[in-house]
Amino acid sequence: VARCLTGDESRQSLAECQRDVLLTDGLSLSYRFPKALLANWQAMESAVLERARFMLKTGAPTTTN
Repeated sequence: VARCLTGDESRQSLAECQRDVLLTDGLSLSYRFPKALLANWQAMESAVLERARFMLKTGAPTTTN
């Protein structure tokens, strides 16, 4: 479930939606994103989880080209 701000709070935020995901027992990941990306949440979720899993496995952030 993604939660998005509404009204004045929404207009004042750069990333008005938030998603919380349980990665492992005792470790969760929260990320924020603009409401305009809500329609593509599945692709975004896949990319975020892939990056998080890589970081957990290697201990280092991925590089972007």
